[in-house]
Amino acid sequence: MGSSGITFRHIGRSQMNSSIMRPWVAIAQVPGLLAAIGLVMVVFAMAPIPAAAQEEGTNVDVSIANCEHEPPPDEGPILGEQGELPDYCEMAGGVTVTIYDLDGDVLATCTTDSNGTCDNLLVPVDQDTEVVVEVDESTVKSGYAPIRNSFTTVLFPFEGTAEINVINIPEETSELPDTGAGTGARTVPGSLTANVAGALAVLAVILVLGGGMLRRPDTR
Repeated sequence: MGSSGITFRHIGRSQMNSSIMRPWVAIAQVPGLLAAIGLVMVVFAMAPIPAAAQEEGTNVDVSIANCEHEPPPDEGPILGEQGELPDYCEMAGGVTVTIYDLDGDVLATCTTDSNGTCDNLLVPVDQDTEVVVEVDESTVKSGYAPIRNSFTTVLFPFEGTAEINVINIPEETSELPDTGAGTGARTVPGSLTANVAGALAVLAVILVLGGGMLRRPDTR
C-alpha cells in the first residue's frame, strides 16, 4: 500500500496523560488560590485602621437670656439643662458671642439661635482653661445690656460640656434732679443775705457808739 502523504506522530502514553491532566491540575488549584485571596482580605479587614483625626478642644454651650431685672444671687437663674428659666426672663436669639484667650486671640464665635443658645461650640483649648467672653452689644435687644461683659471664666465641663451663661437686663438711665442751680453753683437765699447785712449794720452802729462813749472828757 502506498503512502498517503499523511504523517502520524507517535504520542506516548505518558505524554498523553500529561496533556489530559494539565487542565484538571489548574482547575484543582483554583480553590486554594481563592482561599489564599480570602485569607489576605480577612487579614486586611482585621488590621486596625487609623481613626480620622479629630479636632481637639472643649465643647461649650452658650446660653443668653433677657431678664427684667438682675436675678438675686441665691436664685440664679441657671440656664440650659441644669435649671429652669425664671418667669421674668426670656431666651435671647441673634446675639453674637466671641471667646478669646487671655492674649486676646479669637478662639471661637457664634450667634445664638431662636432658643437663645449656641450648642456644642468647639473651643480649641483644653478643659479648665481660662478664657474671656465678650458679647457684641450691638446684637443685644434694644434697651438691654449684659450685666457684665468682656468677663473671664473657666471652661469647666459638666458631663463633657462647659457652659457659659449671659444675662441681659434693661439699661439704667439715672438722671440728677433739676435743682435750678445750674452746673453745681450754689445760690444764697435772699432772706439770709438781708439778715447778714442787717447784722453787720447793727454791729457797725454799736462800734461807733461804743467808741464815742469810751472817749475821755477834755478837762482843760
